[in-house]
Parts: sequence; C-alpha cells; structure tokens
Amino acid sequence: HGHWWKTLRPGETFDSLPVAVGRVAGDAQAAVAAMTDYRRRACKSAHPVDQGLPVIFNDYMNCLGGNPDEAKSLRLIQPAADAGSEVYVMDAGWYGREGWGDVGDWRESAAKFPRGLKHVMDAVRRAGMIPGLWIEIEAVNKNVGLAREPDAWFLSMHGHRNLFSNRFMLDFRNPEVTRFADETLDRIIGDYDLGYIKFDYNFSILLGTDRGADSPGQGGLEHMRAVMDWYRRLRARHPNVILEDCASGGMRNDYGMLSILQLCSSSDQTRYDYYPAIAAGS
Repeated sequence: HGHWWKTLRPGETFDSLPVAVGRVAGDAQAAVAAMTDYRRRACKSAHPVDQGLPVIFNDYMNCLGGNPDEAKSLRLIQPAADAGSEVYVMDAGWYGREGWGDVGDWRESAAKFPRGLKHVMDAVRRAGMIPGLWIEIEAVNKNVGLAREPDAWFLSMHGHRNLFSNRFMLDFRNPEVTRFADETLDRIIGDYDLGYIKFDYNFSILLGTDRGADSPGQGGLEHMRAVMDWYRRLRARHPNVILEDCASGGMRNDYGMLSILQLCSSSDQTRYDYYPAIAAGS
C-alpha cells in the first residue's frame, strides 16, 4: 500500500523495525503511562551528562537567528555564563557567506570570524562553559562545492537526485559519504575543542531512494539504518561529547534516534508561555 517492498530470494531474510505491542487493565491514562515506561526503557541512552543535566544556552531562538559572528558572539558569552549556562552552543551560520543556508562544506567563515572560530570557542572555555556547534551533516546545499561529488553520494529517484528546499541528501550507505562525515566531525570537534554538537535535520528524504534497492522505501530504510550506525560510531569515538537531536525543533523524535543521542530539541517555538504545553505533550 505504499513505497516499500523487497524481494526475498530463497534463503534470504529481512529484519523489520522493532515494534512494541501492549495492553493494560485500565483507562487511557494507564495506557499512556505504560507507553511512557516503554519509551524510557527503549530510549535509555546513558551518558555522563545525565548526572548533571547542564543548563544549555543556544544563540538561535530570540537571539542571533542563524547569523553569528565574532563580535556578536563575544558579547553573548559572559552574560550566558553569568545567567548560569554550563554549555554555550553556537547555532547555524558559522560557515558560508550570508545567513545559514549554505550547508555542506563546513568550513568557518573568515569574514564572520576574522580571528578564527577557535578564538570564540576558547572564550567560551575561559568563561567556564562547554563550547558547542550546530551542524546539518546529512544535507548539502545544491550550490556548495560538495554538491559536485558523484551522484552515488546522494539519495536519488529514477536517476535524479532528490531535491528538497535546495538541498541534496547524502546517502550514508556509501562508505565515501561516511568517511567525509567522520572526517568533518572529527575535525571540528578536535579543532575547536567541542563538548557539544547540535545535529539538525531541516529536510525530508521524500519517498527514499531507489538506487541499489527494489523500492524507494527499502532504500530509504537502509539509508536510515546506515545513518543510525554512523551516529553510534561517532558516539563511541567521542564518548564525552554531548549530542543533540534537533531536527528543526523536534521533527525527528523517533525512538531510534532517541536511543542514540542524549537529548532532543522539542520545538522552535519562541513564545515561552506556549512552550509548557509542547514540552508536556511531547
């Protein structure tokens, strides 16, 4: 009834996604309580950060809106520390030219950071906070240099790359893609002495990909399993780095991602008086 199918030949097997089914002797509240208990068990992702639950400052919402630079950031660091923040996260826009849309190459903007981005991250450390950085590692703007890589790097349908909001989507089944992602994250974590990464995901892979697959749904599932394997390996290499699952304010709250990354952004809502209902509902 959809876009998923896979042909099994004699002797072949396929493992489905994990599924939980339950019943309770009680009302809807009892059912929700049982589902919540299951979620907490399934998504348990032990990490040193769980013990302290630090206060995190992020410079996007009601602040820089995806266009940080050296002068703006240096003015924010000490007030964030004075307010009790223990982690300082620079959000989108630290790369490229204007705004935050040029995702893909992940090199700091010399125009925005004339003394280098490390100069700002070092100031965060001196203020007693853990420095963090935003990245959207799975997406590539069609106009950046990485978009010139071979088509095999990207999710595609009928021989054409999937394009969503001016972005191509990297295919994590390709070992060259995961090698690029490994090198990128190892570089920025090491160069800037980061203790926090905010992973965003502002796009859709559409139906998936039919490259090397019986159906787009099968290709999309294999891609997402490869994505999750990559996140697990990243976490194993950098066990003390806090990893946030953002996804444009909570659009990737699936149990698979929640079982790997330590916390999840629940909304891009800017009204503080609207937020309690969102937090409680999620």
